[in-house]
Amino acid sequence: MPPQIRITSSEQKKISFSTALCRTIGNDLSQKSSIKNKNPSQRNPQLKPPSKKAINEALHQCLQITRERDYTNYVAGLVMPSEIQPALFTLLAFNVELAIVRDQVVRNSGVSGIYRLQFWKDALDVLYGQAKGPLPRQPVAIALSLFGHHFDEHLLRNLITARQRTLGDRPFESLNDVKKYGIETTGSVTQLIMHLLSGSHDANEIPLSEEAIQAVESMSHAISIITLIRSTMPLLSRGIFLLPNDLMEKYQLNADDILGNKKQNAIRDLVKELTNIAEEELLKSRQYRKSIKPNLRLALMASGVTLDHLVKTLHESNYNLLNTRLQRGYDLLAWRFWWRKFLGHY
Repeated sequence: MPPQIRITSSEQKKISFSTALCRTIGNDLSQKSSIKNKNPSQRNPQLKPPSKKAINEALHQCLQITRERDYTNYVAGLVMPSEIQPALFTLLAFNVELAIVRDQVVRNSGVSGIYRLQFWKDALDVLYGQAKGPLPRQPVAIALSLFGHHFDEHLLRNLITARQRTLGDRPFESLNDVKKYGIETTGSVTQLIMHLLSGSHDANEIPLSEEAIQAVESMSHAISIITLIRSTMPLLSRGIFLLPNDLMEKYQLNADDILGNKKQNAIRDLVKELTNIAEEELLKSRQYRKSIKPNLRLALMASGVTLDHLVKTLHESNYNLLNTRLQRGYDLLAWRFWWRKFLGHY
């Protein structure tokens, strides 16, 4: 599935507040890295440390990638503690690099997507000492070499393996498979961000509470379902169909029915069921709010804001897959995050 909501350049120009913040944070990233990573701690001690210039360029590139391809998480990152932002934007850029592989795949495109994901698997093998050789001279890979000790290797690998399973043209077998995909992608990123927010300096230093894990899993279920809904028509126009087989059989639908907007009542009922399930999972996640430390709740903000917007849009449009608002962003995004941070909500 493609990355989360992107907004157009014309909409970005309206957000002068977050643009100003970007300039400030962008200038600070290299300074923080130069100060805190003079001798960067790496998983593989045999890796040659990158130069200061390479570090600065890599971190700025990570910031730019996130801003251009995952704007919602980018703005959420701007309201998080400045000391974690270099590692945070490295993580988000890594996730974007993997997500756009799925976004760029066309039907019957062969193994090109597999090769691109294998590149990142090989990079992690080198980073974590499972393979010999130099780390690729790629900005996100260089940035990962600085902060690999902050990240749980298993969660990073989840981001790759989950994308590998969806590279083909086959739909999900069941709704449970959609939820599992959400846990392995959004859930892994959210847990990694929570770990950064906890202030620990080693990936295994501070385990997350059971309540935090439950909140992340429910939120991940919700975001995977809603993202599947909003990506259905863009992907279908390229011959890729991912809606789960069990629900398609339940409503006696096929891909041609969706593309041609046939059996409109059945399509609407399917989308309504998915939307309601996503909303239930969102509410379930929020039931754990008071059991999660306020600083860790920040990791759930981007998904919460995205879900509120898309669930409301689907309800108001009577569950219309063709509603163009599903592909748009929303106004005052930075202020939404600041307000939720102030209230301790997600």
